[in-house]
Amino acid sequence: ERATLVAALALWRGTPFDGIRATWLDRVEGPRLVDRYLAAVERRIDLDLAAGAGSEVVGQLWELTARHPLRERFWEQLMTALYRAGRQADALEAYRRLYRALADELGVAPGAAVRELHRRILAGDPGLRRPAGRSGVPAPVPRQLPAAIRGFSGRGQSLAGLDAIADRAEEATAIAVIS
Repeated sequence: ERATLVAALALWRGTPFDGIRATWLDRVEGPRLVDRYLAAVERRIDLDLAAGAGSEVVGQLWELTARHPLRERFWEQLMTALYRAGRQADALEAYRRLYRALADELGVAPGAAVRELHRRILAGDPGLRRPAGRSGVPAPVPRQLPAAIRGFSGRGQSLAGLDAIADRAEEATAIAVIS
């Protein structure tokens, strides 16, 4: 799907019907085609983010948010990419910019999806650092310790040294480092 989107997006040549004067084309058909193009760009970036992209798409998303400052989906993708790139403060700044743009231009706050993402970024949600699986849910993080060591082989002298440390520290906590 991504390859098809990339090929289709490469065919885009700028403003639809540029140079043609027709009210219907300017008001109806042109905006419809631009919206379809932007939806395809959003989908391609969604696929990139699902594949683990972060800093790779940040530059393009800054450009898209500058061109389309009221399109919340681009801001949401930018915040996600910045957070994945380890730039939590920049992700929060992007939210602040979106919030200000929407308040100044339309008198509204960002939608529920962007507000939820902002909350998760504020909380430092580790689930945002990993791409979502096919179901859209972040892949689970393994939460188990490594398997127990069955024994040291050929480490008799090292083990005897550790035993000596433990014997000397009968009443205190003994700490030993093995490198």
